[in-house]
Amino acid sequence: MYRFVILSVLCFLTLAVLPAVRCADDLPQRQQQLGERYTQLEHVLQRLAEASAASYPKNAELLKKALDGSKNKLLAGRLQKIAEVLQNRRFTDAAAEQEIAEKDLRELLQILESADREQRRDNEKEQLKQLLRELENITQQERLLKNKTEQTEQMPKETADALQKEQEQIRLKTQTLKEQLQADLPQNNESGKPSSEDKHSDAATPPDGQPQESRPPEDSSPVGEAAKRMQKAEEKLQKPDKTGAVEEQEDAIAALQKAKAELEEKLRQLREEELIAALEKLEVRFKRMLQVEQGIRSQTEKICPKEAEPELSNAASSRQTKIDADRLALDQQTNVNDAAAALIMLREDGTARATAETLEQAQLDMTEIKQRLEKTQLNYMTLQIEDAVIVSLKELIDAVQAAKEEAKKRQNAQKEAESMTAPNEDEPLIQMLSDLRMIRTMQRRVNDRTAICEAEITKLRQLPNADLSVLQKHVEDLARQQNRISRILHDLKIGKAE
Repeated sequence: MYRFVILSVLCFLTLAVLPAVRCADDLPQRQQQLGERYTQLEHVLQRLAEASAASYPKNAELLKKALDGSKNKLLAGRLQKIAEVLQNRRFTDAAAEQEIAEKDLRELLQILESADREQRRDNEKEQLKQLLRELENITQQERLLKNKTEQTEQMPKETADALQKEQEQIRLKTQTLKEQLQADLPQNNESGKPSSEDKHSDAATPPDGQPQESRPPEDSSPVGEAAKRMQKAEEKLQKPDKTGAVEEQEDAIAALQKAKAELEEKLRQLREEELIAALEKLEVRFKRMLQVEQGIRSQTEKICPKEAEPELSNAASSRQTKIDADRLALDQQTNVNDAAAALIMLREDGTARATAETLEQAQLDMTEIKQRLEKTQLNYMTLQIEDAVIVSLKELIDAVQAAKEEAKKRQNAQKEAESMTAPNEDEPLIQMLSDLRMIRTMQRRVNDRTAICEAEITKLRQLPNADLSVLQKHVEDLARQQNRISRILHDLKIGKAE
């Protein structure tokens, strides 16, 4: 399903960026055809998302994300607009619009391609978890058998035969697990370089060049070693040799534990890769949001200079100002949508409460900015809220970058380490230090907004019949945000103590 969609987008993208080899009169028609094909592609994405919603919810969510991104960027409309611009022979403007469209299409393609990577990683994680469960089950059975063998004071033939039969059943399960490991997981020696055994066999080749009789390589995997030890334990039980059988069973358990450590390390690496990929997605999203927000701030200041008084700014709402403000409000809505998508990821993680709270406050500020722009409330307070959002986004980018670098350092250090560590199922997306920075940003925002509200209230109280209800609502919102900050700090303190 995804392969079809991705190839469709890729083919379309290739056609969209092909150099013009026909006459200029043919370009508008070709661009019109590309626009129509892209509209059809959006319909395909919509149908695929609806069809896979029940059986493959993650895939449906990704398709919906791609579709929402396409609609937010108004890609279909942009492609149609390019055709109109070409019809008017404004080739420079058309080339600029095509460059933007190509960039947006590549972003869409990246979203769709990420499905395959995530699906492969999810499948491998499930395989590892299943193999670990089976390995733990076999290890537990071998431990019970060893205890039973140790506790058997007399070893008559019937008892020895029963223990041997039980050992044989565990060994067969272990061999089956070994075959699953070889089939499901990539082997360590995939680079094509000769292994130490290969080098040894080359060195053992006689000078006359005649190769000796080849022997199958011995299985040196921990699970294979465990199966060998179990077979030797069977032989010792057959004699019967209680002490020797127990020693072989202990060695088998040790080999199984080593195999478990190796599987846990592979699982940890997958989780680390997943964590880094999630942080990279957040970083890209936050950087895009910051760029949009800085553009909104710059354009707002052009409409309403920062030094202007609020009354003069509101009074000067010309028709062009209204048009410009509405356009900025649409751009702001794009950021509100992006913030909502990032919040879903942070809340699913569940460990980055302060970061999620910072983003949620920034989203509330973005929503307020949008409302103020729609009402053409272009004054000092609007600019201050925009500044607060920009600061929050910069802090979020810093936090994500720091967490990503920390994850990469941890990944490299653990790759170089000789000892293997068990994976952490609840590896936090954003570390505690970053959360503390987020709390500082939230507190600074509350302080700044409190000062602004105080100044506005003081000014309005000097006016007759002043309406303070809007500002009173702001103050109540700030009080609620202050309470949330206190709760997050309390939870961090408890988590650190634990």
